[in-house]
Formats: sequence, structure tokens, C-alpha cells
Amino acid sequence: RAIEYHPALGLAANIYRPTHLILDLDPPTGDDFAAVVAVAHLGKQTLDDCGLAGAVKTSGSRGVHIFVPIDHSAPVDDVAAATRA
Repeated sequence: RAIEYHPALGLAANIYRPTHLILDLDPPTGDDFAAVVAVAHLGKQTLDDCGLAGAVKTSGSRGVHIFVPIDHSAPVDDVAAATRA
């Protein structure tokens, strides 16, 4: 897959209350970083359109990550389902 969801991040004090989702965007073939950047812009725009925040950063490998903060009122089962969407 070109878009991969990582496990949600949480604090050590309560690992069952996620704080962020991470979307991992990698080029499907070769080193087409420009394509990954274009998809990251679309992902960020989609989050904005849904009223969600998101921060884009390089992944340290060949793509980018989009970090999405999670409201603490979101049920943990809903957060888990979002990582499998």
C-alpha cells in the first residue's frame, strides 16, 4: 500500500487513550518523492475539510508522515477502527 496507518500513539500513563494517528505515505515505486508530497497535500486538505488538524513531516525514510491529533473524547474503539479503514 502507498498509505499505511501506524499504531496510534499514546502516553505511557494511559496507553489505551491514543493521542495521535499517524498516516505513513511512501512512494509506491522508485523514488518519486514529488508524488508523495502531492498526496500529503491532498491528505492535509481532506483533514482540514473535515475540521481535523494534521502536521506533515518527513518520515526519515523515503516518504512523509501525517500526524493527526486525537480528541480525548473519541472512543478508543473508534480510533482503532480508523487505523484499519
